Amino acid sequence: MDWVKKIAEKNDELEELTPEIKKSFYRILWIQVLFDLPTNAKKERKAASAFRNSLLDLGFQMAQFSVYQRFCAGKEAAEKYIKKIEKFVPESGKINILVFTDKQYENIVTFNGKKEKSNPKKILNNMSFFKEIFGILKKSRANLTCVRLARLPN
Repeated sequence: MDWVKKIAEKNDELEELTPEIKKSFYRILWIQVLFDLPTNAKKERKAASAFRNSLLDLGFQMAQFSVYQRFCAGKEAAEKYIKKIEKFVPESGKINILVFTDKQYENIVTFNGKKEKSNPKKILNNMSFFKEIFGILKKSRANLTCVRLARLPN
């Protein structure tokens, strides 16, 4: 349940989470905005960028190109976001909004493309990075039994 709190804090909705919602994953919702906006003219590109930026300002995150999603604490909150999105819909293009439960979200199947071929230059750059790190560690004469490198959060 800690992940529910973390997501809620990130989206400024902690106050909307009640014990009843925490117990029922069917009340926790995801909003997914799918759009196809024209980008031929400069005005259309500007409108498409403004739409994407507005979604980001509302706390949506890009899942794929032209697909943004956001966690929501309940149906009322989802409706609130849908009304906000409606206010900045561009003049042309198509926008679809899906709302589904967290329980449904956990059934999403994702396929990633084939791995890209290894790039020898990238490998050498990574090796020089590790050599530099371990050189610094040797110089400091620290008694380390384990070095853990972790990906930093966005």
